[in-house]
Amino acid sequence: MQERFTAQPPEMILLDVMLPDADGWSALRWLRARSAVPVIMLTGKGETIDKIVGLEMGADDYLAKPFDLRELLARIRTIQRRLDRPDAPAKAAAAEKQEVRFQGWVLDLAAHQLLDTDGQSVHLTQAEYRILVLLTATPRQPVHRDQLMEAVAGRNWDPMDRSVDVHVSNLRRKLDRDGGGPSLIRTVRGAGYMFVPGAESGAGFGAD
Repeated sequence: MQERFTAQPPEMILLDVMLPDADGWSALRWLRARSAVPVIMLTGKGETIDKIVGLEMGADDYLAKPFDLRELLARIRTIQRRLDRPDAPAKAAAAEKQEVRFQGWVLDLAAHQLLDTDGQSVHLTQAEYRILVLLTATPRQPVHRDQLMEAVAGRNWDPMDRSVDVHVSNLRRKLDRDGGGPSLIRTVRGAGYMFVPGAESGAGFGAD
């Protein structure tokens, strides 16, 4: 798989947790260390832990087996549409600004990348990037899980679906890795999440 991926990187990957001759988790870990290619995990029926672990490791979506082929095709088409056209939130934001700056971080909307306080690129999955764009577009205002789910997976949010929460948790770990203050992404009970830059330090939030 590694040689084939390196020789001809795919546009999207369907990854089964139970590979016949390899570990699906190891394969996902290897992929995420090298690429942001969209990954749909195929998990065993009812194995919620597989879904959560896959999302925490950077999968973009998951589908439990056995599944309807039409649902799989719908998930693939949804991701493909996002690849074929710019994000609406990012496109709207980019029309006004090219960068979002907060507490030494830079979200480069033109290059689709996040730079840390040392100017180093921070790896984000497509789902994490989309969530960050949405949250930073309206700082200190709640963004509902419905909006985040639509941006990430192109479907309505289901209270039993934890994928948005897992993506946000992963994003928090990357943004708050220094652990020196309150989280930049706050949970808003009964609504969703809110981006709160410089809540205590008074650091600025702006754009170029």
